[in-house]
Amino acid sequence: MSVGSILFRYVAARYLHMLLLIWFGLVAVFLVIDFGDQLKMYLARPFEDVLLMYWNKFLLCISQMCPVAMLLAGGSSITALAHRSEVKAMLALGASPWTFYAPIGLCALCVAAGLCVFDEKVATRAGRMVDELQVHRFKRSGKLGVYFIPKQWFHLQNTMFYMNSQEEGGFRDVSIFRLSPSFQMLERIDAETMKHSHGEVWQLTDLSFRRFLGDGHMETQTEPVALIRFPQSSADSFRILSGRPEWMKLKTLWTQRQLRAQVGLSTPALSLALHNRFATPLMGALGALLTVALTQRPGRKGQLTLALMEGVFVSVLLWGSMVVGRALVVGERILPFLAAWGPVAFLGGLTWALGCYYARGSGGRRAGAP
Repeated sequence: MSVGSILFRYVAARYLHMLLLIWFGLVAVFLVIDFGDQLKMYLARPFEDVLLMYWNKFLLCISQMCPVAMLLAGGSSITALAHRSEVKAMLALGASPWTFYAPIGLCALCVAAGLCVFDEKVATRAGRMVDELQVHRFKRSGKLGVYFIPKQWFHLQNTMFYMNSQEEGGFRDVSIFRLSPSFQMLERIDAETMKHSHGEVWQLTDLSFRRFLGDGHMETQTEPVALIRFPQSSADSFRILSGRPEWMKLKTLWTQRQLRAQVGLSTPALSLALHNRFATPLMGALGALLTVALTQRPGRKGQLTLALMEGVFVSVLLWGSMVVGRALVVGERILPFLAAWGPVAFLGGLTWALGCYYARGSGGRRAGAP
């Protein structure tokens, strides 16, 4: 086995070891602080509810803390090696900056790919369970309540729909408004139930028709049952799911985004969640390489505290950019694609620029030198 292979495996092992330590520490600290903050509320709830809540919070926290742990572990692992003078020994054996970038970058990308799978299979279900427990059992909905309010107003072409309640197989207490291109009321239909029949045709029961004539008069008509065609509709047109977009699976996100657009509902939040499912793990991987690049600057001291502070600073900047980006997306100021991938592109460019600059300036000879 060559010296390069040995160093590659050794640096990768050190990074993964540091990643697990930081990951476990972040998850533990978050859960302990959260439990202490909510203790008074939990004392009044059944133990089974609290246990179910924190099992799902634990699974969710694994996902949420992973990108931060990836980022913090990058610079911390190289700093720990430098503190024991192992970086100097590696450089004496002919190592280059790629000796540190390559294994950490490969490990971080593998962890990011695994995180995407974990989010899809586990974290989405756990996150939705946490929200449902907060809303329905602990009665602490807060802002979460907005995501669980059923959608009642829909728009298809020149027709507005109001569905008072949803039941198995259809809707109850329905009002339908047909409008002219100038937004004048042409017809109103009130029905007891509305169920999909076939294609674009729906079956309505106990109907009341009111047609508004141009001369100010109105015609009324009642029918026990009627089949009415609504162009561009389908059996799933009004099946809008509740809950936060972040906790929807990819297939559901894609489908719900199309359905919402079809019936005139806002879709930017779903598009952003779809992009972030891949952008956030990649951001953690690039953040790890950025903190490694920061250890390459000449004259840097091999202090673990400094490496952690640098990582926290980068994490706060990325978190701030995500919060601002989400606000701009919800306000329809920028495209979801730019909000999700803009920080990733900036982070990748900055990492590449710093890595090339420090490598050219110091030849990697003083990377993290104590």
